[in-house]
Amino acid sequence: MISTVTTIDDSVNDANCAASCTLRQAVNASNANDPGTGMNTVTFIAGLNGMVALSSAAGFGTLVLMKNVRIDGTANQMVISGGDVVRLFVVNSGVTVAIATLTLQHGRASSNNCATNSSHACGGAIDNGGALTVINSTLTGNTAPWFGGAILNRIGGALTVVNSTFGGNGAISGGGIFNSGTATLINSTLNQNQATQGTGGGIYNSGTASAVNTLVVNSPGGDIVGNSLTNTSNHNRTGTFAVADGNAFTPGDHGGPTTTFALSPGSSAIDAGVCNPTYTDPVTNTTVTVNTDQRGISRPQGTGCDIGAFESQGVTVHITTGDKQTTPVTTAFATRLGVTATSIDLNVPANMVSFIFTAPASGASGTFPGGATTFVWGTDISGNPIAIMFTANAVVGSYYVTVRTTSGASTVGSFSLINTGNPNAIPATHAPATAAVTSPATQPP
Repeated sequence: MISTVTTIDDSVNDANCAASCTLRQAVNASNANDPGTGMNTVTFIAGLNGMVALSSAAGFGTLVLMKNVRIDGTANQMVISGGDVVRLFVVNSGVTVAIATLTLQHGRASSNNCATNSSHACGGAIDNGGALTVINSTLTGNTAPWFGGAILNRIGGALTVVNSTFGGNGAISGGGIFNSGTATLINSTLNQNQATQGTGGGIYNSGTASAVNTLVVNSPGGDIVGNSLTNTSNHNRTGTFAVADGNAFTPGDHGGPTTTFALSPGSSAIDAGVCNPTYTDPVTNTTVTVNTDQRGISRPQGTGCDIGAFESQGVTVHITTGDKQTTPVTTAFATRLGVTATSIDLNVPANMVSFIFTAPASGASGTFPGGATTFVWGTDISGNPIAIMFTANAVVGSYYVTVRTTSGASTVGSFSLINTGNPNAIPATHAPATAAVTSPATQPP
Protein backbone atom coordinates (compact mmCIF):
# COMPACT_ATOMS: atom_id res chain seq x y z
CA MET A 1 0.00 0.00 0.00
CA ILE A 2 1.23 3.49 -0.88
CA SER A 3 0.08 6.50 1.12
CA THR A 4 0.98 9.98 -0.11
CA VAL A 5 1.34 12.82 2.39
CA THR A 6 -0.21 16.02 1.03
CA THR A 7 0.18 18.45 3.94
CA ILE A 8 2.65 19.34 6.70
CA ASP A 9 -0.25 19.64 9.15
CA ASP A 10 -0.45 17.31 12.19
CA SER A 11 -3.93 17.95 13.52
CA VAL A 12 -5.77 14.80 12.38
CA ASN A 13 -5.25 11.39 13.98
CA ASP A 14 -7.10 8.83 11.88
CA ALA A 15 -6.20 6.56 8.96
CA ASN A 16 -8.21 8.30 6.26
CA CYS A 17 -5.98 9.44 3.38
CA ALA A 18 -8.79 9.65 0.83
CA ALA A 19 -8.69 13.45 0.52
CA SER A 20 -5.84 15.26 2.26
CA CYS A 21 -3.30 13.14 4.13
CA THR A 22 -1.01 14.03 7.01
CA LEU A 23 2.11 12.07 7.90
CA ARG A 24 0.30 10.74 10.98
CA GLN A 25 -2.66 9.59 8.87
CA ALA A 26 -0.29 7.89 6.42
CA VAL A 27 1.47 6.07 9.28
CA ASN A 28 -1.90 5.05 10.76
CA ALA A 29 -2.98 3.72 7.36
CA SER A 30 0.25 1.74 7.12
CA ASN A 31 -0.28 0.34 10.61
CA ALA A 32 -3.75 -0.82 9.56
CA ASN A 33 -2.46 -2.69 6.51
CA ASP A 34 -0.43 -5.88 6.90
CA PRO A 35 1.89 -6.17 3.88
CA GLY A 36 3.09 -9.63 4.90
CA THR A 37 6.73 -9.93 3.92
CA GLY A 38 6.40 -6.84 1.69
CA MET A 39 6.50 -3.15 2.59
CA ASN A 40 3.99 -0.36 2.81
CA THR A 41 5.22 2.97 1.45
CA VAL A 42 4.72 6.51 2.69
CA THR A 43 5.73 9.24 0.21
CA PHE A 44 5.20 13.00 -0.04
CA ILE A 45 3.33 14.68 -2.87
CA ALA A 46 5.49 16.47 -5.44
CA GLY A 47 6.20 20.06 -4.46
CA LEU A 48 5.53 19.52 -0.75
CA ASN A 49 8.51 20.88 1.16
CA GLY A 50 8.76 22.07 4.73
CA MET A 51 8.55 20.89 8.32
CA VAL A 52 6.09 18.49 9.89
CA ALA A 53 5.97 19.56 13.54
CA LEU A 54 4.62 16.59 15.48
CA SER A 55 1.89 17.54 17.89
CA SER A 56 2.33 16.81 21.58
CA ALA A 57 -1.42 16.96 22.21
CA ALA A 58 -3.16 14.04 23.90
CA GLY A 59 -3.51 11.14 21.47
CA PHE A 60 -0.79 12.46 19.19
CA GLY A 61 2.95 12.50 20.03
CA THR A 62 5.37 9.81 18.81
CA LEU A 63 4.67 7.96 15.56
CA VAL A 64 4.73 4.24 16.36
CA LEU A 65 5.54 2.04 13.34
CA MET A 66 3.73 -1.29 13.69
CA LYS A 67 3.94 -2.68 10.14
CA ASN A 68 6.72 -2.87 7.57
CA VAL A 69 7.02 0.54 5.92
CA ARG A 70 9.35 2.77 3.91
CA ILE A 71 8.98 6.50 4.63
CA ASP A 72 10.58 8.21 1.65
CA GLY A 73 11.25 11.93 1.15
CA THR A 74 13.57 11.50 -1.83
CA ALA A 75 11.58 13.83 -4.12
CA ASN A 76 11.09 16.52 -1.48
CA GLN A 77 12.84 18.60 1.16
CA MET A 78 11.08 17.36 4.26
CA VAL A 79 11.87 17.93 7.92
CA ILE A 80 10.17 16.07 10.77
CA SER A 81 10.52 17.83 14.11
CA GLY A 82 9.57 16.97 17.66
CA GLY A 83 9.99 20.56 18.82
CA ASP A 84 12.24 19.32 21.67
CA VAL A 85 9.12 17.79 23.23
CA VAL A 86 8.15 14.71 21.20
CA ARG A 87 10.18 11.67 20.16
CA LEU A 88 9.69 11.13 16.43
CA PHE A 89 9.45 7.36 15.85
CA VAL A 90 9.25 4.03 17.63
CA VAL A 91 9.91 0.91 15.52
CA ASN A 92 8.23 -2.08 17.11
CA SER A 93 9.94 -5.45 17.44
CA GLY A 94 9.59 -7.60 14.32
CA VAL A 95 8.89 -4.60 12.07
CA THR A 96 11.10 -3.65 9.10
CA VAL A 97 11.39 0.11 8.43
CA ALA A 98 13.34 2.23 5.95
CA ILE A 99 13.61 6.00 6.42
CA ALA A 100 15.02 7.75 3.35
CA THR A 101 16.03 11.33 2.57
CA LEU A 102 14.50 13.07 5.57
CA THR A 103 15.77 15.50 8.19
CA LEU A 104 14.83 14.28 11.68
CA GLN A 105 15.36 17.05 14.19
CA HIS A 106 14.64 18.11 17.75
CA GLY A 107 13.12 14.84 18.83
CA ARG A 108 13.05 14.52 22.58
CA ALA A 109 12.63 11.38 24.67
CA SER A 110 10.87 12.01 28.01
CA SER A 111 12.17 11.43 31.52
CA ASN A 112 10.91 7.89 32.12
CA ASN A 113 13.18 4.84 32.07
CA CYS A 114 13.64 2.87 28.85
CA ALA A 115 13.26 -0.75 29.80
CA THR A 116 10.57 -1.44 27.19
CA ASN A 117 9.50 -0.14 23.79
CA SER A 118 6.54 1.65 25.39
CA SER A 119 8.72 3.86 27.60
CA HIS A 120 10.19 7.12 26.50
CA ALA A 121 13.60 8.01 27.94
CA CYS A 122 15.74 6.63 25.13
CA GLY A 123 16.05 7.34 21.44
CA GLY A 124 15.34 11.04 20.94
CA ALA A 125 14.58 10.66 17.24
CA ILE A 126 14.07 6.89 16.91
CA ASP A 127 13.65 4.04 19.39
CA ASN A 128 14.27 0.91 17.33
CA GLY A 129 13.33 -2.60 18.34
CA GLY A 130 12.95 -3.92 14.79
CA ALA A 131 15.02 -3.77 11.60
CA LEU A 132 15.69 -0.13 10.74
CA THR A 133 17.55 1.28 7.73
CA VAL A 134 18.29 5.02 7.61
CA ILE A 135 19.37 6.25 4.16
CA ASN A 136 20.50 9.70 2.93
CA SER A 137 19.08 11.40 6.02
CA THR A 138 20.19 13.95 8.61
CA LEU A 139 19.51 13.61 12.34
CA THR A 140 20.26 16.76 14.29
CA GLY A 141 19.43 18.33 17.64
CA ASN A 142 17.78 15.21 19.06
CA THR A 143 18.11 14.43 22.77
CA ALA A 144 17.34 11.77 25.34
CA PRO A 145 17.73 11.94 29.13
CA TRP A 146 19.21 8.43 29.11
CA PHE A 147 20.44 6.54 26.05
CA GLY A 148 20.58 7.29 22.34
CA GLY A 149 20.25 11.00 21.66
CA ALA A 150 19.37 10.32 18.03
CA ILE A 151 18.83 6.53 17.85
CA LEU A 152 18.48 3.77 20.40
CA ASN A 153 18.97 0.33 18.84
CA ARG A 154 17.66 -2.19 21.32
CA ILE A 155 18.74 -5.77 22.06
CA GLY A 156 17.48 -7.76 19.09
CA GLY A 157 17.28 -4.64 16.94
CA ALA A 158 19.09 -4.34 13.61
CA LEU A 159 20.23 -0.89 12.48
CA THR A 160 21.77 0.05 9.13
CA VAL A 161 22.82 3.65 8.50
CA VAL A 162 23.85 4.64 4.96
CA ASN A 163 25.02 8.02 3.66
CA SER A 164 23.58 9.83 6.67
CA THR A 165 24.63 12.70 8.94
CA PHE A 166 24.34 12.92 12.74
CA GLY A 167 25.18 16.26 14.34
CA GLY A 168 24.43 18.00 17.61
CA ASN A 169 22.56 15.09 19.22
CA GLY A 170 22.98 14.35 22.91
CA ALA A 171 22.24 11.92 25.75
CA ILE A 172 23.83 10.65 28.95
CA SER A 173 25.28 7.83 26.84
CA GLY A 174 25.34 7.33 23.10
CA GLY A 175 24.77 10.93 22.03
CA GLY A 176 24.48 9.90 18.39
CA ILE A 177 23.67 6.19 18.62
CA PHE A 178 23.28 3.80 21.54
CA ASN A 179 23.57 0.27 20.16
CA SER A 180 22.59 -2.84 22.08
CA GLY A 181 21.75 -4.88 18.99
CA THR A 182 23.47 -5.14 15.62
CA ALA A 183 24.49 -1.95 13.82
CA THR A 184 26.14 -1.29 10.45
CA LEU A 185 27.27 2.17 9.33
CA ILE A 186 28.27 2.92 5.73
CA ASN A 187 29.61 6.26 4.45
CA SER A 188 28.11 8.23 7.31
CA THR A 189 29.25 11.25 9.32
CA LEU A 190 28.78 11.62 13.08
CA ASN A 191 30.13 14.99 14.18
CA GLN A 192 29.77 16.90 17.46
CA ASN A 193 27.37 14.53 19.17
CA GLN A 194 27.67 14.56 22.96
CA ALA A 195 27.45 12.19 25.92
CA THR A 196 26.76 14.32 28.97
CA GLN A 197 28.32 11.78 31.35
CA GLY A 198 31.29 10.89 29.18
CA THR A 199 30.20 7.56 27.69
CA GLY A 200 30.12 7.60 23.93
CA GLY A 201 29.34 10.99 22.47
CA GLY A 202 29.26 9.54 18.98
CA ILE A 203 28.39 5.89 19.58
CA TYR A 204 28.01 3.76 22.69
CA ASN A 205 28.19 0.14 21.61
CA SER A 206 27.14 -2.64 23.96
CA GLY A 207 26.17 -4.87 21.04
CA THR A 208 27.85 -5.65 17.72
CA ALA A 209 28.71 -2.80 15.36
CA SER A 210 30.67 -2.44 12.14
CA ALA A 211 31.42 0.52 9.92
CA VAL A 212 33.00 1.37 6.59
CA ASN A 213 33.95 4.81 5.25
CA THR A 214 32.48 6.43 8.35
CA LEU A 215 33.56 9.50 10.34
CA VAL A 216 32.84 9.54 14.08
CA VAL A 217 34.62 12.69 15.24
CA ASN A 218 34.65 15.68 17.59
CA SER A 219 32.51 13.86 20.17
CA PRO A 220 32.48 15.15 23.78
CA GLY A 221 32.37 11.97 25.85
CA GLY A 222 34.32 9.92 23.30
CA ASP A 223 33.77 9.01 19.67
CA ILE A 224 33.12 5.27 20.15
CA VAL A 225 32.85 3.81 23.67
CA GLY A 226 32.05 0.26 24.78
CA ASN A 227 32.62 -2.67 22.47
CA SER A 228 35.00 -1.96 19.61
CA LEU A 229 33.82 -1.99 16.03
CA THR A 230 34.28 -5.37 14.40
CA ASN A 231 36.26 -3.73 11.58
CA THR A 232 38.02 -0.75 13.12
CA SER A 233 40.47 -0.30 10.22
CA ASN A 234 37.91 -0.37 7.41
CA HIS A 235 38.50 3.20 6.17
CA ASN A 236 36.88 4.81 9.21
CA ARG A 237 38.12 7.85 11.09
CA THR A 238 37.76 9.01 14.69
CA GLY A 239 39.33 11.79 16.72
CA THR A 240 39.47 15.55 16.27
CA PHE A 241 38.73 17.13 12.90
CA ALA A 242 39.91 20.73 13.15
CA VAL A 243 40.35 23.73 10.89
CA ALA A 244 44.06 23.85 11.66
CA ASP A 245 44.71 20.46 10.02
CA GLY A 246 42.54 21.09 6.98
CA ASN A 247 39.69 18.95 8.26
CA ALA A 248 37.10 21.66 8.79
CA PHE A 249 33.43 20.77 8.45
CA THR A 250 30.98 23.28 7.02
CA PRO A 251 27.43 22.44 8.17
CA GLY A 252 24.51 23.58 6.04
CA ASP A 253 22.99 23.50 2.59
CA HIS A 254 25.49 22.06 0.14
CA GLY A 255 22.94 20.87 -2.38
CA GLY A 256 20.48 18.01 -2.14
CA PRO A 257 17.31 17.72 -0.06
CA THR A 258 19.02 17.53 3.37
CA THR A 259 21.70 19.52 5.16
CA THR A 260 25.16 17.94 5.40
CA PHE A 261 28.60 18.42 6.92
CA ALA A 262 30.79 19.35 3.94
CA LEU A 263 34.42 18.29 3.89
CA SER A 264 36.93 21.07 3.45
CA PRO A 265 38.77 20.63 0.10
CA GLY A 266 41.93 20.06 2.16
CA SER A 267 40.45 17.32 4.34
CA SER A 268 42.40 14.11 4.90
CA ALA A 269 39.11 12.22 4.46
CA ILE A 270 39.14 13.03 0.73
CA ASP A 271 40.10 10.06 -1.49
CA ALA A 272 40.78 8.03 1.69
CA GLY A 273 37.81 5.65 1.57
CA VAL A 274 36.97 2.44 -0.23
CA CYS A 275 34.56 2.61 -3.16
CA ASN A 276 31.35 0.66 -3.74
CA PRO A 277 30.43 -0.75 -0.32
CA THR A 278 27.07 -2.58 -0.30
CA TYR A 279 24.03 -3.13 1.89
CA THR A 280 20.72 -4.99 1.56
CA ASP A 281 17.72 -2.85 0.63
CA PRO A 282 14.88 -3.70 3.07
CA VAL A 283 12.19 -3.00 0.45
CA THR A 284 13.49 -5.07 -2.44
CA ASN A 285 15.74 -7.41 -0.42
CA THR A 286 18.44 -6.82 -3.02
CA THR A 287 22.07 -5.76 -2.71
CA VAL A 288 22.60 -2.03 -3.21
CA THR A 289 25.97 -0.53 -4.09
CA VAL A 290 26.73 2.83 -2.47
CA ASN A 291 28.10 4.88 -5.38
CA THR A 292 26.67 8.32 -4.52
CA ASP A 293 26.85 10.54 -1.45
CA GLN A 294 23.99 11.79 0.72
CA ARG A 295 23.18 14.50 -1.82
CA GLY A 296 23.24 12.16 -4.81
CA ILE A 297 26.72 13.20 -6.04
CA SER A 298 28.53 10.34 -7.78
CA ARG A 299 31.43 8.63 -6.03
CA PRO A 300 34.35 8.94 -6.61
CA GLN A 301 35.06 12.50 -7.69
CA GLY A 302 38.83 12.20 -7.21
CA THR A 303 41.22 9.27 -7.29
CA GLY A 304 39.31 7.53 -4.51
CA CYS A 305 36.04 7.76 -2.59
CA ASP A 306 35.80 10.09 0.39
CA ILE A 307 35.09 9.00 3.95
CA GLY A 308 31.73 10.10 5.34
CA ALA A 309 28.36 11.08 3.92
CA PHE A 310 29.80 13.88 1.74
CA GLU A 311 31.81 13.41 -1.47
CA SER A 312 33.83 16.53 -2.26
CA GLN A 313 33.58 17.68 -5.87
CA GLY A 314 36.92 19.42 -5.46
CA VAL A 315 37.99 22.85 -6.59
CA THR A 316 38.52 25.07 -9.58
CA VAL A 317 42.10 26.35 -9.76
CA HIS A 318 42.60 30.05 -10.59
CA ILE A 319 45.88 31.63 -11.69
CA THR A 320 46.27 34.96 -9.87
CA THR A 321 49.77 36.16 -10.80
CA GLY A 322 52.78 35.17 -12.86
CA ASP A 323 51.26 33.99 -16.15
CA LYS A 324 52.78 35.04 -19.50
CA GLN A 325 56.23 36.10 -18.27
CA THR A 326 59.72 36.17 -19.73
CA THR A 327 63.09 36.30 -18.03
CA PRO A 328 66.72 35.72 -19.03
CA VAL A 329 67.97 32.20 -18.42
CA THR A 330 69.19 31.41 -14.87
CA THR A 331 67.30 34.37 -13.42
CA ALA A 332 64.15 34.49 -11.29
CA PHE A 333 60.89 35.56 -12.90
CA ALA A 334 59.89 39.02 -11.72
CA THR A 335 56.42 37.96 -10.57
CA ARG A 336 55.85 34.92 -8.39
CA LEU A 337 53.55 32.17 -9.63
CA GLY A 338 50.28 32.83 -7.79
CA VAL A 339 47.23 30.57 -7.42
CA THR A 340 44.02 30.26 -5.49
CA ALA A 341 40.96 28.01 -5.66
CA THR A 342 37.18 28.03 -5.32
CA SER A 343 35.16 25.05 -4.22
CA ILE A 344 32.83 23.41 -6.73
CA ASP A 345 30.47 22.40 -3.92
CA LEU A 346 27.79 24.85 -2.82
CA ASN A 347 28.64 27.02 0.22
CA VAL A 348 32.02 25.37 0.92
CA PRO A 349 35.08 27.60 1.51
CA ALA A 350 38.30 26.56 -0.25
CA ASN A 351 40.73 26.81 2.66
CA MET A 352 43.75 24.66 3.56
CA VAL A 353 44.04 23.48 -0.06
CA SER A 354 47.33 21.82 -1.01
CA PHE A 355 48.66 22.48 -4.54
CA ILE A 356 51.39 20.79 -6.54
CA PHE A 357 53.29 22.91 -9.10
CA THR A 358 55.04 20.97 -11.87
CA ALA A 359 57.61 22.31 -14.36
CA PRO A 360 59.06 20.33 -17.29
CA ALA A 361 61.69 17.85 -16.15
CA SER A 362 63.99 18.62 -19.12
CA GLY A 363 64.58 21.27 -21.78
CA ALA A 364 63.46 24.84 -21.21
CA SER A 365 62.14 24.94 -17.66
CA GLY A 366 63.08 26.20 -14.23
CA THR A 367 63.18 25.37 -10.56
CA PHE A 368 61.28 26.20 -7.39
CA PRO A 369 62.84 26.95 -4.00
CA GLY A 370 65.11 24.04 -3.16
CA GLY A 371 66.08 23.46 -6.80
CA ALA A 372 63.29 20.99 -7.71
CA THR A 373 60.95 21.03 -10.73
CA THR A 374 57.95 20.22 -8.50
CA PHE A 375 56.77 22.09 -5.45
CA VAL A 376 53.91 21.51 -2.97
CA TRP A 377 52.37 24.37 -1.02
CA GLY A 378 48.93 25.20 0.33
CA THR A 379 46.55 27.99 1.22
CA ASP A 380 46.03 28.97 4.84
CA ILE A 381 42.95 28.70 7.08
CA SER A 382 41.46 31.75 5.36
CA GLY A 383 42.10 30.37 1.87
CA ASN A 384 44.34 33.29 0.90
CA PRO A 385 46.16 32.99 -2.46
CA ILE A 386 49.72 31.68 -2.47
CA ALA A 387 52.63 32.82 -4.68
CA ILE A 388 55.82 30.84 -5.31
CA MET A 389 59.21 32.04 -6.60
CA PHE A 390 60.36 30.38 -9.84
CA THR A 391 63.79 30.62 -11.52
CA ALA A 392 64.55 29.90 -15.19
CA ASN A 393 67.11 27.23 -16.01
CA ALA A 394 69.88 27.65 -18.59
CA VAL A 395 67.83 26.53 -21.63
CA VAL A 396 66.17 29.09 -23.94
CA GLY A 397 62.57 28.42 -24.89
CA SER A 398 58.89 28.55 -23.97
CA TYR A 399 57.05 26.09 -21.72
CA TYR A 400 54.23 25.69 -19.23
CA VAL A 401 54.20 25.15 -15.47
CA THR A 402 51.04 23.36 -14.34
CA VAL A 403 49.28 23.44 -10.97
CA ARG A 404 46.53 21.32 -9.43
CA THR A 405 45.53 20.05 -6.00
CA THR A 406 47.47 17.20 -4.43
CA SER A 407 44.27 15.22 -3.76
CA GLY A 408 40.59 15.27 -4.67
CA ALA A 409 39.02 16.46 -7.89
CA SER A 410 40.60 19.54 -9.46
CA THR A 411 40.95 21.51 -12.64
CA VAL A 412 44.48 22.19 -13.89
CA GLY A 413 45.91 25.69 -14.17
CA SER A 414 48.99 26.60 -16.18
CA PHE A 415 51.55 29.40 -16.42
CA SER A 416 52.98 30.26 -19.87
CA LEU A 417 56.67 31.13 -19.40
CA ILE A 418 59.64 31.95 -21.67
CA ASN A 419 63.34 31.77 -20.91
CA THR A 420 65.15 34.33 -23.10
CA GLY A 421 68.72 34.02 -24.33
CA ASN A 422 72.07 35.52 -23.43
CA PRO A 423 75.52 34.87 -24.89
CA ASN A 424 75.98 31.78 -22.71
CA ALA A 425 72.51 30.33 -23.20
CA ILE A 426 71.91 26.73 -24.25
CA PRO A 427 69.63 26.38 -27.35
CA ALA A 428 66.10 25.18 -26.62
CA THR A 429 65.19 21.56 -27.37
CA HIS A 430 62.05 21.21 -25.28
CA ALA A 431 58.56 21.38 -26.83
CA PRO A 432 55.97 23.22 -24.75
CA ALA A 433 53.51 21.16 -22.73
CA THR A 434 49.75 21.36 -23.30
CA ALA A 435 48.27 24.80 -22.66
CA ALA A 436 44.91 23.67 -21.30
CA VAL A 437 44.06 25.95 -18.40
CA THR A 438 40.98 24.21 -17.03
CA SER A 439 41.12 20.67 -18.41
CA PRO A 440 39.79 18.27 -15.75
CA ALA A 441 42.23 16.02 -13.96
CA THR A 442 41.89 13.51 -11.20
CA GLN A 443 45.46 12.90 -10.13
CA PRO A 444 48.70 14.89 -9.81
CA PRO A 445 50.71 15.09 -13.05
